[in-house]
Amino acid sequence: MKKKLLIIVTFAVVAVLLSLGYSFIVKPPKITPVSTSEFLGLVSEGFNTYKQYLNQYGDNIIPQEITVDVFSDEITIPAGEKKEFGFTVEYDGLYVLSCEQKGEDEGGYKDIEFSMQIDGEFPFDESRYLYFPKKWLVSKTRENDFMGNQLRPVLKELDEWYESEARSRASYVSDSIRFYLKAGAHTISLNPADYGLKLRNLVFISYEPPKPYTEPDVADYKMSAKPITIQAENALYRSSPSILEQIDRTSAATTPVCSGSDIYNTMGGSTWSERSSSVTWEFNVEQPGYYQLHMRALQDYGGGISSYRRIYIDDKIPFEEAQIITVPYSIKWQRVIAMAGDKPAWFYLDKGRHTITLECTLGEIEDLVEVTSNLLKDLNRVYRRIIMVITTNPDPYRDYDLTERIPEVFEEMTRIRKVLDTIAGYLIYKGGGSGSQTVLFERLGDQLKEFLKKPEKIQTELSYFQSNISAVGAWISERDSIPLELDWLEFVPVGASGSDIKVSAFTQIKHTVERVINSYTHDYNIFSTSKPFYNSVDVWVNTGRDQLQVINQLCNEFAAEHQIGVNLKLVEPGTVMMAVVAGTGPDVNIMGTVVEP
Repeated sequence: MKKKLLIIVTFAVVAVLLSLGYSFIVKPPKITPVSTSEFLGLVSEGFNTYKQYLNQYGDNIIPQEITVDVFSDEITIPAGEKKEFGFTVEYDGLYVLSCEQKGEDEGGYKDIEFSMQIDGEFPFDESRYLYFPKKWLVSKTRENDFMGNQLRPVLKELDEWYESEARSRASYVSDSIRFYLKAGAHTISLNPADYGLKLRNLVFISYEPPKPYTEPDVADYKMSAKPITIQAENALYRSSPSILEQIDRTSAATTPVCSGSDIYNTMGGSTWSERSSSVTWEFNVEQPGYYQLHMRALQDYGGGISSYRRIYIDDKIPFEEAQIITVPYSIKWQRVIAMAGDKPAWFYLDKGRHTITLECTLGEIEDLVEVTSNLLKDLNRVYRRIIMVITTNPDPYRDYDLTERIPEVFEEMTRIRKVLDTIAGYLIYKGGGSGSQTVLFERLGDQLKEFLKKPEKIQTELSYFQSNISAVGAWISERDSIPLELDWLEFVPVGASGSDIKVSAFTQIKHTVERVINSYTHDYNIFSTSKPFYNSVDVWVNTGRDQLQVINQLCNEFAAEHQIGVNLKLVEPGTVMMAVVAGTGPDVNIMGTVVEP
């Protein structure tokens, strides 16, 4: 009996030790927290990066608005050709490159990318990948099909001249790119990559940073105005045609309410997640005064990661704090208020028409993502150098003598391991302790430490090393995607309250019941053109509903041009074969399997 009891106690002790992760047997390496100022030292590392450039010249602010004309005539630079222009600068300082462009067929849905040199040299690496953002707007009023479903509006590029400032996709800084120019004569060279560049009025405008927020005294401020509500789906412009209106049936508080036929009642979601992508709305102010900005927002993407937006009022950032508006992760719709520090911010609006623009930005994690992205490049370079010697399928029993053949790789591993510890330490500093955010970097750092101590382990753990590198890439991609879905934006004046973001339990239950009933009376798998035609074809599609929406939009454009109606139907795989045998098949079947007719 005593022997059995001893065995049970022994197993219990071992189980406890295992559950504690051997914390009493092997003490895990301690990662020292790293402050923000220490971490920012990593951001400036690299060769000729934009961040280095800003660190060197970022304080050269011109105290007055200066415009440096390069040319004013309309010009076209064919793809692959480089054109050079001369200009003269009177004051040293930072400038933003601006131009006027017009909607053209060339380039299609893409922003036209180009490289730029000043005085025959690239100012920084990111200047090889510049672009002028386009503006897209709804080309016509919304229409419904025969089923009462609202059709997604057709977008077109603004076909008049409009201003645009140069940006870079290669930079994690999401606002306009700034260039330092000394007084004197200079040259600028533009070289478009894939499509011709058509523009006019190319100028350098002195950069004016937004001023810090100053809280106004609104205690005795009297206003009789009502909140100004802007439906998010009614956008004026967007920077990309891929930013789309969405349908939300889940909440009765979403306006307009959608419980039956399709109604596009929100904007963005997963389609509005790319850095620097933006949406602009127009609104009218009847009474001048101070207003707070409220939004009904949903950010349930990314598993706990916040989204960030930058605010522009009439194309200008109103104050420094408006550069980062945080939308926390939540599986429910939430009210988001533009803050300045820990208090709601007040925006002064004159009477008349205004615009508000929300732009995707990485916000507080911008530097973290950039450092990790540079780290990923270094890790991939180390991996490629290793497999050049041992191949992707090394012999685990062979001595490759790596320390003698590629000693520089081990020096790089030592440096990378310090960077990994710094990133993990910074995450601990920001998060208050070690956790799921730091595990990846700690694990990879431990692996590199093992490689440095025992190089022969590289060939046995090569696939594990590759998996860890891939995990870093996935970590970056997850944080570089910053989606956000909006129901409405609202400017709330002094003394007023914002609109409710929730409805009563009874209203929500009623909405849910209506959805259930409509699911039996409304066939969501059938789409048709917006108006009847004498001739029409039946098309069956075996794909997802998102792809079907795109196909339906193309069919509506086809029907309007050729006067032939298209009746789309979403079907299950294998349905077509049985329908053809029964003589009830469609005229056209697309996206089916190769064995189907």
